[in-house]
Amino acid sequence: TNLTERSHFLTKITFTVDGSKTVDKTYENNEINSLNVHEIYMESLHYGGYLLILHRYNELNETFEDLYGYMFDSEAKLRGPWPFGNPIAKPALGRRYGILNNNTLTSLNQKPNDPIWIIESKPLNNFVELVPYKNPNILSTDPPNNDPKIPLRKASITIFFKNEIVLSNGNITIFQYQDSELVLKQSHPGLHPNCILGDDHKSVTIKMLDSNFNIPNTTYTVELSHEFFVNKLTRLAPIGLQAGYWNFTTGNKNKNLFESHVFIKGILCVLIILKYFSILKKKKEFKLDEYADSVDVVLGLTEKASTRFKNLTQEDKAAFLNQMSIDLTKTIPTEPTRFIPIQETQSHGGNNKLLISIKIRQRDDPFKLNGRMIIRDLNTLIKNKGITGISRFESTNMLDEEFGSIIRKSVSGSYKAEISFLAASFGILLCLTFYACCSKLGQQNSIFVAIKISLATLDYIFDVWFIATYSYDFYPIFAVSFLNFVFACKLVNATAAPGTGTLDKIIFTTLGLFIDTESFKLIKDWNAIVSNVDQRSYWSKYVFQDIPQLIIQILYFTFAIKYNAVIVISLTLNCLLIFHSTLIRKITI
Repeated sequence: TNLTERSHFLTKITFTVDGSKTVDKTYENNEINSLNVHEIYMESLHYGGYLLILHRYNELNETFEDLYGYMFDSEAKLRGPWPFGNPIAKPALGRRYGILNNNTLTSLNQKPNDPIWIIESKPLNNFVELVPYKNPNILSTDPPNNDPKIPLRKASITIFFKNEIVLSNGNITIFQYQDSELVLKQSHPGLHPNCILGDDHKSVTIKMLDSNFNIPNTTYTVELSHEFFVNKLTRLAPIGLQAGYWNFTTGNKNKNLFESHVFIKGILCVLIILKYFSILKKKKEFKLDEYADSVDVVLGLTEKASTRFKNLTQEDKAAFLNQMSIDLTKTIPTEPTRFIPIQETQSHGGNNKLLISIKIRQRDDPFKLNGRMIIRDLNTLIKNKGITGISRFESTNMLDEEFGSIIRKSVSGSYKAEISFLAASFGILLCLTFYACCSKLGQQNSIFVAIKISLATLDYIFDVWFIATYSYDFYPIFAVSFLNFVFACKLVNATAAPGTGTLDKIIFTTLGLFIDTESFKLIKDWNAIVSNVDQRSYWSKYVFQDIPQLIIQILYFTFAIKYNAVIVISLTLNCLLIFHSTLIRKITI
């Protein structure tokens, strides 16, 4: 071929991910060759095609150069000059133009002998169909891009592909926009069990955690890293999906309320109006926010973190809890001022693990998460911390995923049924007590003592349950209870008559630990004579066992982070038993 010294060729080369390349087309362009060009730039356009820019020295002004721009389609075919026209004169200061993401060409211009700079923008041609996800491999998604009202706590999202794919080790990540920042909500590889490949290998459904999409009117975005999926045929990984190209927003709480037929809308409106007026009639029962009050959340530390925490100074412990509170608000997310660490810890489960507690203040906006919702989401995030933002921070990564998070129960809110039952029992007991005190009719008074025996037996069962279950959580319980047990055994055993056999002493002592010897005699004969030994045994057991036990239970109930109904029942029974024992003593004096 006849080639000149300044011949220029256009060559289209296709590169694949594995590094191989093919030369698709090579040809000479006479129009370009006719220019005295010293620099050539080729730009790939966002919507297909290419932009070729040629730099040529200006013949009239050496400080300027002439720029020529040419548009080529995806097949490298010349489609004409760029929208600025050819040539345009620019100062010889390098490149002064750029292509924006919306396929707009922006140029910084200055005419010769003119101090004014001008910024110009021109739209470029779209040589291929618009790609909303900036990824030609993605056909569509559920929810669609920029969906303004997806359901709250949507269970899954789906991606549909143009070609058959296979899941791989790359991550899919869900972010939440929070004050112009991205908050990690969920992230795991394509091979994770949460990712389900369709039977046709052209779709993948990703299960969402309950803690995702939990706030109304909040925008989320999805990111696909390189190698989240690969082409089934070539086993090559296409490009991923950057955060910000697949966005969607949660709707309001009642977003589906008025999306049905007009007739149904009318019925719903009437029902809402009636409900509104019925609520106004019950102002005392009406609450603007069901969970407006502050709540406390109980969290567990791993064994390693618990050991580390125990070795810290009080100042370092406070700093650690403060930092954890801040980091937790970043993963929910919510305002840092809503989380207040409680400077108390508790042993848990008979091992070296510790429990900590954080107070969550009430919300000031109905679209924010209330305390119970936050605790529920925290439980999900912690139990899945390997794929959530909990593992991003050093402090929150120390949380025990087996424990999760629970609400710190309050007696009035959590044990209404138990308290009602105990109150009724106390009322019945009080009535029988007055009956026994007033009647003084021989054997009828044994009912009063029988009540005490039943009450004491039940109290004994719950005391054993209490100590066996919670002595590891609160070590003084075990030590003091053991001393009380030994001392009570000695006192009761001393009450046994001389010459009593060993087996009889064991039985007598075991029963006497929770039923005093006076009760045995009184149930047989209300007017029985009670010896000084019996009285000494009674008062000793009363002072050295029952009252300390009551104090221990009150202390545990006051300072424990985690407890259940056993504590409430055991504490109440002990109070009733002491009250009842005192009345018996008053009657027999």
